[in-house]
Amino acid sequence: MIPYLAHHRRTSEPGAFSRGLLLVGTLFFALAVVGVLVLLRLNRDRVRSEAAATLDSLRHASRSAAVLLAPNARLAMLSPTPSGPPDGRGRATYDPATQSLVLVFDRLRDEPSSTPVLWALSDEKPRFLAVLEPDASGRAVLLLDEAGATVTLDALAVSLEPDSLELDQRAPGGPVILLGILER
Repeated sequence: MIPYLAHHRRTSEPGAFSRGLLLVGTLFFALAVVGVLVLLRLNRDRVRSEAAATLDSLRHASRSAAVLLAPNARLAMLSPTPSGPPDGRGRATYDPATQSLVLVFDRLRDEPSSTPVLWALSDEKPRFLAVLEPDASGRAVLLLDEAGATVTLDALAVSLEPDSLELDQRAPGGPVILLGILER
């Protein structure tokens, strides 16, 4: 054998260093694969969560649209009372067939230490419907399923309930700031 080739063959055979380097490379590759798989799983879970939230939002929008487009819908414009904000307003669409109610409020600002509360009014007595949560601009949008039968839903009111007291769901405890009658 030619001495050069014999020497080259000896140095190209895997030695302890080469085997260690191969092992470290394999471990790094395995860790990289595991890391990629973990990231893919986290991303998949995030995408599933976002898809579920989007689906819920679409269902909510679909139910709201059904109420707004109902052929026998009753409407109410909620206007400020003397105790209410002069530029506050609201509108309600009620579908008697599903007893669902879609409400949109504008310029309904939270007063310090009070919470706006929605009430159904009838000949009998006020009935608690929901606590309103306006955004920073005073806008609140709400879909209520099973808001009540037509015979028990004549008008809607918004009161400002003091935060210091526990909410009495039997009747407004604070001033009524918006009021509207449902059209027949």
